[in-house]
Amino acid sequence: NDQATSFVSGNISSVEKFLSARNSALNNAYMTGQFLSSHDEDGFKASLMNGKQYTEDEATSAALVAATLQLTAKGIPVIYYGEEVGLSGLNNYPYQTNRYDMDFSKATKDNVTYQHYKNLLSIRNAYTYVFARGSRTVVAGSDEEGYDVVSRSYGGTTLYVGMNIKDTAKEVKVPVNANAGDTVKNLYDGKTYTVSSDKTVTVSIPAAKDGGTVILTKVKKTVDPTPADPGKTDP
Repeated sequence: NDQATSFVSGNISSVEKFLSARNSALNNAYMTGQFLSSHDEDGFKASLMNGKQYTEDEATSAALVAATLQLTAKGIPVIYYGEEVGLSGLNNYPYQTNRYDMDFSKATKDNVTYQHYKNLLSIRNAYTYVFARGSRTVVAGSDEEGYDVVSRSYGGTTLYVGMNIKDTAKEVKVPVNANAGDTVKNLYDGKTYTVSSDKTVTVSIPAAKDGGTVILTKVKKTVDPTPADPGKTDP
């Protein structure tokens, strides 16, 4: 949670240096969880709002990007109950507002935080090996401009995870391991892009309040099963 706080505060390159070393250290004999909140820590959102550093809306936006950082990193993502619907509290004994009742009524299609978690977890489940075992390499990013794009690769599959901590969308040229004319899909929103002659795709990473996330993958080409001459098929 300290690294995530640093990341959404703009210290992107230093966090990536930490995550790169961590990614190399974790293996099947040494695994660890990563959490944003817990029962004996301040909740991630609440800690940002404590002292009025962030408004509630700003903290909610930052928490979406923090969730992307957490759920696309190597290791075991630990989601503290309620975090996935936007609940948060402080480790403020004797009140312990971080130990709230779970509010299941917030798990709706209109809850941006809930839908963000559902989307990310679906993508992580579909690419388990890449996220659990893959390498981590920064391919684009800027502390000043508030964005980060990393590649996660394993077993011939590469995903490109882009994150934007700013309150406006960020257009980014992403170098990809693909050929000109290939198609790249954003798993987060379903949009597709064509790889340009310089082997890049230009994408718009949404504002943090809109999820601040893109996750790109090369679309595999399919072979057309239709014979060259449909009139000469076997009976």
